[in-house]
Amino acid sequence: MTKNTNELLDRDEQTAGRLRRGLGWLLGGLVGLGIALLVAEQGPAEGESGSGAGPFSPLAITSFVGFAVGAYAGMWAADRLGERSVQVLSLLIGVLLSIALLLWTAWRFH
Repeated sequence: MTKNTNELLDRDEQTAGRLRRGLGWLLGGLVGLGIALLVAEQGPAEGESGSGAGPFSPLAITSFVGFAVGAYAGMWAADRLGERSVQVLSLLIGVLLSIALLLWTAWRFH
């Protein structure tokens, strides 16, 4: 192989790595945010005051932390899965979006 071919192969591997980490970030972040929002939907416990509103409310903090933790977990999973992560993460993102669309449709037209 020539020098140019090696540079192209290195660039392709870097691009594939970015794609894997990006898909992992997206999937993990969406799952983390979804879990945080599901937990927030439970509302305050009996006898507690409301959750409040604003940028420092528990919902805002929990959703940010849920997204961040999920994103890093997704990137970690993408690195661990290696080459097959694109297929796995793409499938899981499709399933997650299908479930979200189904839930939104059920909520909207209920």
